[in-house]
Amino acid sequence: MKQSFFISKIAAFFIIILFISAGCHPTKKITKIDTDPIVDELIKKGNKKLVLKDYKGAIADFTKIIEQSPDCADAYLFRAIAYYNLKDLETAMKDIDKSLELQPLYAEAFDVRGCIKGDKGDKTGACEDWNKSFDLGFNPAAELIEKYCQQ
Repeated sequence: MKQSFFISKIAAFFIIILFISAGCHPTKKITKIDTDPIVDELIKKGNKKLVLKDYKGAIADFTKIIEQSPDCADAYLFRAIAYYNLKDLETAMKDIDKSLELQPLYAEAFDVRGCIKGDKGDKTGACEDWNKSFDLGFNPAAELIEKYCQQ
């Protein structure tokens, strides 16, 4: 049976995301961050559904966000996590790539993309993404690097 790279740290990741995510942040540098309260609430609602393993419900919430704010990198990241947990790796990869297109230095997105690549059998690509994630400051990626990339 194939072990999922992501399952071992998924709970910790969601807890981190739940506490640090205050909604969708712009992907370009601006002096004032304007966030839509409706989008913020949908992000929180979707994250709660992820924690409760209601992945289809989370996908619906994040899709609403994307329809309202198509440049919201967070919504693509979180929707990718939901698709990943439903074992839809192709759709998860499309969403995570879109998240990184919108926010090229999104450390957490590199971490998740590494997990998707690992589950697809691309160990080299997974390790590259986890190293990039770690280099960008996402320290939890070190655990996956140590476990899967130090051979």
